Amino acid sequence: MSTTRFLATSLVNATSRRSLSLMVRRSRFSLAPQRGLISMIDKQQCRQITDYSAKDSRINSRKLRKHDGSNMDGAAITAAALKSQGVEYMFGVVGFPVIEVGMAAQAHGIKYIGCRNEQAAAYAAQAMGYLTGKPVALLVVSGPGVLHAIGGLANATVNCWPVVCIGGTADVDLENRGAFQEWSQQESVRNSCKHVSRPTSLHTIPAHIEKAVRCAMYGRPGAVYVDLPGNLVLTSTEEEIQFPEAVPLPPPVSIPPIAEIEKAINTLKSAKKPLVIVGKGAAWSERGATQVQQFLTKSKLPWLATPGGKGVASDLHPRFIGQARSLALREADTVFLIGARFNWILHFGLPPRFQKDVKVVQIDICPEEFHQNVKTEVPLLGDIGETLAEMTPRLGEWAYDESTEWFKKLRDNAEKNRNAVEKLVDDHSTPLNYYAAYQPIREFLANNDVIVVNEGANTMDIGRTMMPSRLPKRRLDAGTFGTMGVGQGFALAAALWARDHSPKTKVLVVQGDSAFGFSAMELETIARYNLPVVTVIINNSGIYRGLLPEDDKAIEGDRTLALPVLSLTAECRYEQMCQAFGGEGTVVRTVPEIKAALEKAYQKTDGPTVINALISTDSERKPQADHWLTRSKIMRQLILVALFVSTASSLPFIGSVQSVRVTGKVTCNGEPAENIKVKLYEKEILLDKLLDEKSTDRQGSFTLAGNKKELTAIDPHVNIYHKCNYKGVCYKKLKIKIPKSFISEGETAERTFDIGELNLAGSFSGESTDCLN
Repeated sequence: MSTTRFLATSLVNATSRRSLSLMVRRSRFSLAPQRGLISMIDKQQCRQITDYSAKDSRINSRKLRKHDGSNMDGAAITAAALKSQGVEYMFGVVGFPVIEVGMAAQAHGIKYIGCRNEQAAAYAAQAMGYLTGKPVALLVVSGPGVLHAIGGLANATVNCWPVVCIGGTADVDLENRGAFQEWSQQESVRNSCKHVSRPTSLHTIPAHIEKAVRCAMYGRPGAVYVDLPGNLVLTSTEEEIQFPEAVPLPPPVSIPPIAEIEKAINTLKSAKKPLVIVGKGAAWSERGATQVQQFLTKSKLPWLATPGGKGVASDLHPRFIGQARSLALREADTVFLIGARFNWILHFGLPPRFQKDVKVVQIDICPEEFHQNVKTEVPLLGDIGETLAEMTPRLGEWAYDESTEWFKKLRDNAEKNRNAVEKLVDDHSTPLNYYAAYQPIREFLANNDVIVVNEGANTMDIGRTMMPSRLPKRRLDAGTFGTMGVGQGFALAAALWARDHSPKTKVLVVQGDSAFGFSAMELETIARYNLPVVTVIINNSGIYRGLLPEDDKAIEGDRTLALPVLSLTAECRYEQMCQAFGGEGTVVRTVPEIKAALEKAYQKTDGPTVINALISTDSERKPQADHWLTRSKIMRQLILVALFVSTASSLPFIGSVQSVRVTGKVTCNGEPAENIKVKLYEKEILLDKLLDEKSTDRQGSFTLAGNKKELTAIDPHVNIYHKCNYKGVCYKKLKIKIPKSFISEGETAERTFDIGELNLAGSFSGESTDCLN
């Protein structure tokens, strides 16, 4: 008899759950590579050893659902307490000592979703809490399981989304003795949670669950944690267990004094350049979205949304000026924050991003948020929806004059920025830029009700512009904590929510290839539960930017020294991973291919689809007039470049000087093309290095030369910018790579690469447009 079969048989013959648990613990080290050994037993055997579902069980499941409180063990009490508090979903990764808790939860009608990683499970649970407005459970094992969940718990608290984490821990009588996976879990999670507690007896479990739910849902939502010792899970009692009443939801609300509301209205009326900023707090408030929309309609004030506040009111609203964000923030004299905070997302409310003497009116349920970084002129402490319900009627006949110079300036700037974006959208040359890749996605969203999960660096930044939000809670992204890795966990929750609460709503994940890697294994979870999630990977082969396949293959020597730190596998075939799980996968390179793939993907209703969109490795977001949104990113890039340059230049034995020279002639419709700008570049990880630039002479001729010190072979190319037979605002850009055989050692090139004579009136593969040359 095999070891596995022998163990399974032994488990079936076990006389109590306590002996089952001991056997799992004793056998785990040598026999179970997974967190829980229960996966080694088939369903029939599980039914024989599980008290929760057998007909002759010692604990009748029907009585459990009635919570009569008699003859229950810790697992049943925990599940019953969660159910009594309105918990409908539980996400987690089971193993000792919480396997029985998961089983009991299902017996009580709580939907259990088993994930592949605790962090992803935490992301899924908090997203479900946000979407439903109800408590959602997260179930994790002791030690490493709890530690893996901490990143997700921190994200929930910073992002203000509720989640109730139940973490198994070592038996109390084994503490401080080196118990299996023993760890100081309460201390570890405390900084990431609003509330942390540990029941000391079976009778106290319901009270701990009730308070955990109350703390997660009331005030500013967030993560809470309940530490559940293994001996409590498996201990039974014949005494009656008392279950507290369910925490009333939605939470109680309050409004500010009427005098403060009147003061806020007068402050807004007196403003010359007012601006309303809507944050995700408005989405959480029960009546927040409805009242925000009514206030914006009646007041006629210009407004924009933070990333989490998108969709509270539609981006298509006539007075939405999100495309003029930088100008609006910089020049507004009065800002009305509705569920938004002066944190990094809003540049702390400080100059030069804001006026030095900007007046601030703010609604928030957390008094500590007032006067954060900037004095709050009128703090309105209360629920957003209820406060605005009092505020809007008091506006009377007043409305902001849309004919003011301020409004005209905002609209003109928004239109200018929209036009700049659309030029990039219209450039369908391959490999695609980000904006062109987003075009068919934008069209799809315009015709469907979709929850969008957006994640990545440029992918997410550009996505906020390219994917307008029309409804509340239809956009989930990295949020206040800027967390990468939320994608597939959020998608899992969104798909379950849509299945159970809004069957016509679709789920679309748009994420970069780097972001996809953080939670890619949850595709298997999505496939296992037959959920129709479509993921579009905007694949540039790296973090911010990557390498072309031929450049990747050309790297010689030790790749740990030569491969750029931002590089991922060039044109990695991620869609095949989805196919391995029984889903659909396709690779696309053009706008029509993306459009066709999206239409086909949503015909599948029983599992995931991955669309792997291969775009240009050096595609960037639209240049910003102000560096506010990208400052931290630019700083990271400059630091990396500085480190690389300083290292190569200060250590003479690292790298060598390499040179290149190129010549050629260009014509337009057979005539010499004079004054055509030509630049010689060396491809870099972040920003290409300009080696030389000139304009063509009267004969249309040019010669460029340059050199650079590099660790590996330089990768030079020539860019030619022209308007031959082109009437657009920008320039046509022709990029020509210089063969490596024309690269010389030393400061002066020994050979010259002659591109010959080019007629710019012709059509060239890879030709694109450029507005910034």
